[in-house]
Amino acid sequence: MFLFGKKQKKELQLPDFSDVTSYEKAIALVREDKLEKIYIIPLEFDGGEHLENRTFTTPRIARLKERDETIIKDMVYMGGADTYACEPVYRGDSIVPCAFRIEAIRNGHVSFSEELKVW
Repeated sequence: MFLFGKKQKKELQLPDFSDVTSYEKAIALVREDKLEKIYIIPLEFDGGEHLENRTFTTPRIARLKERDETIIKDMVYMGGADTYACEPVYRGDSIVPCAFRIEAIRNGHVSFSEELKVW
């Protein structure tokens, strides 16, 4: 039997990293595959290997961020962007960003924008 009607939209349950307030707690979650260490600005966009350019996020968000970076790389190649920006957004004392604001910019105007919500 088939039932027709409105499908209920499943809401994505985001994890809560509000209690991850130290590097040690974050590394423990990396070992459990709940977090990954990533570069805020990728090395191919001239992000450095220094600590200020490193943070943590979920594996899912790491893949989405990589997808956005690939899109922006293509935009740069095709002339649709000349600058990449990624701003981690923090909440409370957590060292895990609650979101990333990603933009591609061309001649001072935003040509691509996305906010990836982590928690």
